[in-house]
Amino acid sequence: MDSMNQVIFNQTDSTFFANWAYTIVDDTNFNPDEKRQLIEWFIIRTTDLNQEESYAHFRFRKSIQKTIEGNYKEALEIIDEILPIAKRYHSLIEPGCYNSAGGMIALQGEPELGIIYLKKAIELTPTYHLPQSKIDRALVNHYTTLGNIYSNDTQLDSAEKYVRKSYMMAKQIGIYGTKERCFGVINLGKLFYLKNEIDSSIAYCKKGLQETQIRHYEDLKCFALMRIADGFSKLGKYDSSFHYYHLALDKVKKHKLQRLHVNILYKLAHLHKKLERYEKSTIYFEEYSKLNQEQHKLNKTATSNHLINRTKEQEKTQAKLELHQIKVEEQLKRQQLQIGILTLLALVIILGLFLYFWYQRKELTQQLREQKIEKELIASQIRAVNSQMNPHFVFNALNSVQDLIIQKDIRNSNIYLGKFAELMRKTLEYSQVDTISLHKELETTELYLELEKLRFGDDFEYTINNLLSKEDSDEIMIPSLLLQPYTENAIKHGLLHKKGSKNLKIEVKRQDSIILLSIEDNGIGRQKSTEINSRRKNKPSSFAMQANENRLELIKESSGLDIHLNIEDLTEPTGTKIVLKIPS
Repeated sequence: MDSMNQVIFNQTDSTFFANWAYTIVDDTNFNPDEKRQLIEWFIIRTTDLNQEESYAHFRFRKSIQKTIEGNYKEALEIIDEILPIAKRYHSLIEPGCYNSAGGMIALQGEPELGIIYLKKAIELTPTYHLPQSKIDRALVNHYTTLGNIYSNDTQLDSAEKYVRKSYMMAKQIGIYGTKERCFGVINLGKLFYLKNEIDSSIAYCKKGLQETQIRHYEDLKCFALMRIADGFSKLGKYDSSFHYYHLALDKVKKHKLQRLHVNILYKLAHLHKKLERYEKSTIYFEEYSKLNQEQHKLNKTATSNHLINRTKEQEKTQAKLELHQIKVEEQLKRQQLQIGILTLLALVIILGLFLYFWYQRKELTQQLREQKIEKELIASQIRAVNSQMNPHFVFNALNSVQDLIIQKDIRNSNIYLGKFAELMRKTLEYSQVDTISLHKELETTELYLELEKLRFGDDFEYTINNLLSKEDSDEIMIPSLLLQPYTENAIKHGLLHKKGSKNLKIEVKRQDSIILLSIEDNGIGRQKSTEINSRRKNKPSSFAMQANENRLELIKESSGLDIHLNIEDLTEPTGTKIVLKIPS
């Protein structure tokens, strides 16, 4: 390593650094820790030499390392930094950035956006003037990642299409033991597992494990070991399952692969629990919880920060294009003023210049249009948190109305259908705006609660106590549809499982310059709800709650409005109280 350090820091040839940028990932002469150190040296040296394109390549390699370690925040920050450089040099790492970012964003709960990123990577890759072998390897990587996103989102037909496509292309390339090929083989094993073809799953994962030995892909070794353990667990061969889980666990600890570490701890905890080894299960659950919280704390703002940075980048690019277009148009006008005083030859020249600048302006307009579309695409992902409506509530409401119709209670069925339609109309209307009055927000919430009362009957009672004046309620503006996710959560996770009287109280009051919005229920409480959900095969996730928390962060960053959320667990009687503190 000392000799490599001297070689790197004595080297000035750009070709040397460009070759290393492409080959370092497959070099078998260095272990993962040594590669990590080499990449740091290359970054320092290319910075000193101002070799921007090679610098971006090595920074991209570092972002891949951070992704493997589970540090999505730093990985996405690096991608935001180098993506403009990649575009400027029309470098193959541009689709690589979309691939890496798409995979991370999908794992953070945005599979649809991740799929968009991967399809963009696939579309861009064939446009580069590079050897076909490099293009094919890049496409194999993109197909594999896209298939993995589909499989994690349980879209198995699409997953199988892309995983098989990547595997067949990797076989045609004929490079045994490349990272892309290893990943493809292991993903085929994962796909067979999801299709409950366990023997095939184990066989493919063992094949992938064997290929990873060639170039020491420690992260893929851990993936393969974990998948093999999953298969043996499914077959009830628990000794074999524990053996492979612990092999994987030792490696993820050694190489600091945090995301895989979290997954393996979770699987071990559940397997011990299944075998009624509660003491060991508790130990693994505690380790899992601690590490998972650290990962969540590190990465909770990674996706939103990335989307905000992409939006800002598009705005800057659009502003530059607009300024360039203005300059081109001004130059065109100056040329047009000379038409009347020039000779026929000058007229022909001016006409040629006119056509040239007209074509240039047309090209710039098209670029502006494309930039605007991309900006709106990213912005729509941010606005998506403002337009969520639980489909289960819609079905429950319609079923309740259907019951009234079956009971021939036409009058009440008409009343509740009208209220349901009004709630849908207001939800769609308010989701298109950033803020609405406090009065309208409370009206919409009450419509929602009236429909829930139809569902629960006399067991459910609610009160809305607004201590503000009508004038203040009309004047105070708050983020639209702010209360509904918290109200829905109180019913779904607190009151739904409670026997007997179910009460929900909403109160609005002012404290100095702060508006306090509280939602209090007498449900079973968060701890009991968590226990119930943990026993279910498919744990429900409160998407609206998480989306609202993301939304509060975005509102704070974009407008400076700092809305504080406080959750209090009630004990006598049990229940939960949520308080939103809104500066007025």
